[in-house]
Formats: sequence, structure tokens, C-alpha cells
Amino acid sequence: MQKKDETSDTSRKVLLRVAILVPLLIIVGVAAFFGFDLFLHRKFDKIASVNYQGYRGPVIGKKQANEIRIIVLGGSVSFGYGLTPEQTVPASLERHLNETQSTKSEGKKYTVFNIAFNGTGAAPFLMDLKHYEYLNYDMVLFYEGIDDLASNKSFGKYESPLFKMTGYFTIIPVILKEKAMAIRYGGDLESAYWGKATVFRPNLTQKTTATALQAVAGMQESIEKNLGKFSTKEEFGHASAPECGPTWSLYCGLIGNAAEFALTKGKKVLVSTEPFYSEAVEEQQAALHSMLQTRFGNHKNFSYANIGKVLAIKDPELFHDGVHLSAKGSDIVAKNLVQPVLSAL
Repeated sequence: MQKKDETSDTSRKVLLRVAILVPLLIIVGVAAFFGFDLFLHRKFDKIASVNYQGYRGPVIGKKQANEIRIIVLGGSVSFGYGLTPEQTVPASLERHLNETQSTKSEGKKYTVFNIAFNGTGAAPFLMDLKHYEYLNYDMVLFYEGIDDLASNKSFGKYESPLFKMTGYFTIIPVILKEKAMAIRYGGDLESAYWGKATVFRPNLTQKTTATALQAVAGMQESIEKNLGKFSTKEEFGHASAPECGPTWSLYCGLIGNAAEFALTKGKKVLVSTEPFYSEAVEEQQAALHSMLQTRFGNHKNFSYANIGKVLAIKDPELFHDGVHLSAKGSDIVAKNLVQPVLSAL
């Protein structure tokens, strides 16, 4: 009988230790994960990624009394694919706005947030406006077109349940996936993102490494998806603009819905064209402009800027890959946006 009691006491002690140890290990593991993720953010945010709040550049604190805040929504061009955060259109626009004589004389300060996300189009714009309301922005600048030339239903960072639930953007899967893509494409990440054919053929070791990195990234994404299923039904349900024609109906509808939300909230809205890379872009932007003028042309807080032809499209100094802006190209675009922004405000 005494032996049974001793065995029972031992079992209880073991269960108690397990009950204490398991949660402790989970806490330590989670802390280690986020600690490493923040380390990677500090390392890569200044180069090619977004910060842990999901936008490019440093995390900005509470809005100041004399501060005017602008958020820029877009895809890879606004994001500044291939550029550091300081070289992008939003960062250049902020510098030029703060250098104007009127800004200095009136004691104002402009802060421009680059909310754009690489590879996405207009799909997440409405979610962006809702998610980043805590920034207390005054104006929304829409600068997107090329990423919606084909049907683009990517929601970017919002496809992460972790980001949707907590507002924390984890960079680990992005780094691992890009490392794997770079290995498979011989370091040519641009071709990897665009899905271009490549003559590079990775050897067995490179293939194995790339597969392993992709697998680890996939595991992390799988864990996130198990935390909450992502559905696009609600977002696309009412995104339609038949007046733009079947080709551009979804694109126009997404921007129209986002613009309407911002205007309803009392925000200033400025829609600007990207460079006219092709006849398709011009056709797309003409359809969008017509729809926007019909819906919001008489609204006091709505403005439109056509700067599609301010750059020589074939100039290699302005486009580092034929599509995405170079630092010089971004600066020229930003300078041409200063007056439309000031007029809209």
C-alpha cells in the first residue's frame, strides 16, 4: 500500500513538473522566435524589407501637433523594389515637401509613410486604410497600376493571420523564401519574382539548400494559417466598376472602394498615375481616371494627378530593370508630386 502511495506521489510530481515545464518552454521558444525576428528586422529593414509594423522605414511614434501625415498605397513601384527605403518615391516626396518654402515658413512637418508592399496591387488598399488608422493620417496617395495589369489578388502582409491579429509582421519567412529563390535563380531575385526563365542551373547542393529553406519558411506559414483562415470573399465581394470594362473592372473597383472609404473618413485623397510603361498602362489609367471623375470629381477632398509621362521610359538611369524606378527616377517622380500634394491639402 505504501509503495502504491509512493508511486502515486512520484507520478503527481512528474505531472506537475511537466505542467510547469511545457508552458515555460513555449514561452522561451516564442520569445526566442520574436527576438530573432526583431534582430532580422534591424538587419534588413534598412535595406529591402518593411519594419515590424508592416511599412518601410523606421517605426514612427505619436503624431505631433504641427505634423501632416500622408500614407502611400501601391505595389512594387511605390514599395521601391531594388531600392533602400530612403531611395523610394514616398521617402523622396517627404524630403521635398519638407524643403519647400511654405513648409518652413509655416512651421509644418510632413511625414510620408510607405505602406506599399512588393508584389501586391490594389487588393489590400481598403485593408491598409483600416489597419493603419492608428497612424492618424491626413492624406492618402494612391500610386499603383503596373502590378494590376494582370489580375492580382495578392493581399501581401494580410495573408499572414499573425499580422492580421496582432499587427506584427514577421520577416523570417520572407528572408528564407528569398534566400531559396536567389539560390534557384543564381542570385537573380528579380527574375525569381517575375517568374522569368533562367539559364542558371543550380547543382544538387544548391537545390537541397533551397528546398530546405523553402520548407522551413513553409512550416512557419503553415503554423500561421492554422491560427486563422484567410478569406478574400469579403474583400472582393463588392469590388467592381463595370464602367471600366471587364479588363479593369476589379482594379477600378478596388481603388474606388478604398478612395470612398478614405473620403468618408474625412481624409484627403490623391490618385496619381505611375509611368506609362506601355499602351496597356495608359488604357488602364484612362479607365480609372474616367471612373474616379464620375464618382468623386466633385468631392472637395479628391484630387487626381497625371504624371505618367514625366519620365523617359527607355532611360536606364531612371529604371534599374526597365520597369522599377531607380533612385534618380523616384526622385523625379517625387518632385512632380509635390505640387499636386500641396494643392490637394
